[in-house]
Amino acid sequence: MTSLLRDRLLVRLREMGAAPDHQRLAAEVLGRPLDLLDPHDNILAGVTLLALLTRAAPAPLAIAGYYQGLASVRRHGMYPDTRRYVANVLRLRTHWR
Repeated sequence: MTSLLRDRLLVRLREMGAAPDHQRLAAEVLGRPLDLLDPHDNILAGVTLLALLTRAAPAPLAIAGYYQGLASVRRHGMYPDTRRYVANVLRLRTHWR
């Protein structure tokens, strides 16, 4: 991956709002820096974040927190796109169990 493409992806991740906080939290829990553009680190960060969220909230809220941010869900409720995301994840979860 070229450095220009990498920089553009990082900017896009930061514009989406979730990446820096999620990356920082997962890195603190794991005790090492993470590179979200590295597939291994990205998966590790996601699994770590989901593990933390499922300990803090029931599954639907944890999934919403992963997508929208748990503080935002608690403050504003689930946005319409978050509700769709949660419904899709829960449907897929029952399908793959």
